[in-house]
Amino acid sequence: MTAWIGGLSSLLARLDKIRAQQAEVQELDMRADEIAPVLRSLARDAGVEESEPMPVAVLVQRIEQRLRTMAERWIAIRDVDTRMREAESRIVRARKNKTAAENSLEDWGRRWSEAMPKIGLLQACKVEEAEAALTAWQELPAVLAERDNRAKRVSGMQRDAADFEARAAALESETGFDGATLPADLV
Repeated sequence: MTAWIGGLSSLLARLDKIRAQQAEVQELDMRADEIAPVLRSLARDAGVEESEPMPVAVLVQRIEQRLRTMAERWIAIRDVDTRMREAESRIVRARKNKTAAENSLEDWGRRWSEAMPKIGLLQACKVEEAEAALTAWQELPAVLAERDNRAKRVSGMQRDAADFEARAAALESETGFDGATLPADLV
């Protein structure tokens, strides 16, 4: 009989536990019924479609899913917005760089126009013309050296020819022989 009383006591304890859980479930059902209109309104505002009333737990899951989707989209839009601002910033920097480059080019062109007449070129000459002139100026020392070398050689030849003529004339006068009477192919 003690075993039976022990078993009965255990069953009664379990029954009390079940009744307490049932009371909790009823309390939760009441609270769910109380917040259901607010959840349905929130679901409509969030864009969750509810063709027929659904249990509160399912509605909460759909709202959570919709909020996750909206959060992902918001993050994506925020990333796009950040990239747009960065692109705008790069555009502003590129425009500043372009303006600086244009100003630099204008300054270079002014200095170029001022420098060209100083080296004997037209003010509006092109870069290729200036490069050709610079190449000529770089080659000029070698050309002048070659000209001087040839002039010295010609001068030496003329000196040698004059010396030869003088010796030939002296030889003619000593010998009395007139070389002018000889045919040209024998001279």
